[in-house]
Amino acid sequence: MKKLILTPLLTFLLIVFLASFTFQKQNSDKNEKTAGITMVSNEFPENVAKILKVHCNDCHVSTSKSDKAKKKLSFDKWNDLNMLKKTGKLNDIIEVVKEGEMPPEKYLNHYPDKKLTEEQTKTLVKWAEETMDSFKE
Repeated sequence: MKKLILTPLLTFLLIVFLASFTFQKQNSDKNEKTAGITMVSNEFPENVAKILKVHCNDCHVSTSKSDKAKKKLSFDKWNDLNMLKKTGKLNDIIEVVKEGEMPPEKYLNHYPDKKLTEEQTKTLVKWAEETMDSFKE
């Protein structure tokens, strides 16, 4: 009789344990993927952060799978850069955004909704220029 009760009880507890472990792992993965988004919103003006979250964060945060992109520029590490490095990155942003090189065509082939609008392009360029100007003061 005890075996009949004990076996299903142990099976149930094992299932609950495995389910909770899986749930924790999924939440952990989700938190890692959104970490850059949270950081970006705290380091940039709201209008710029919104554009970066939608159009840039898939590649340009430290949790990205794109090693090349996150090595070139990782927005969640923006505050770690000194003024000289930020100036260089801002110049790069202005250039690639104005030229329509970011997001890159290869990426846009898979995610066409990530293309920057003319207004978003102007917002990013204006922010980059104004930020560089603020360094001169």
